[in-house]
Amino acid sequence: MFRDFLTNNSRSILIISILIGGWLLLYFLNSDNTEKLVNHPKVGGVYVFQEEELFAPMRIDSISDTHLYLRNYLYLFSDAVPKRNQILTDEFDLNFFAIYEKNEIRRLYDAGSLVKAYP
Repeated sequence: MFRDFLTNNSRSILIISILIGGWLLLYFLNSDNTEKLVNHPKVGGVYVFQEEELFAPMRIDSISDTHLYLRNYLYLFSDAVPKRNQILTDEFDLNFFAIYEKNEIRRLYDAGSLVKAYP
């Protein structure tokens, strides 16, 4: 009886399997890498910090053993976390460094002040 069901519905089962597989693939490809990028920072990465309803992107300029040197973005975003393509590379302040200890970045992430990281 089960064999008859599989034989009669093989095309439907195949289509459903493809749709579920495609959804799983998209889910894992679009997963949030923020925690990974906080634990393993790379030069050029962008961290987005939140204070109330304002979002402030900062780009990692250099990394030492215990500190991260970040450049401020010239503008703040309001109401929503900016997408990576909205953060323009030419709009970072090259005259100012923000220096954070790696432990402080981790604490800010755990506290919810660092809300997003982009490679």
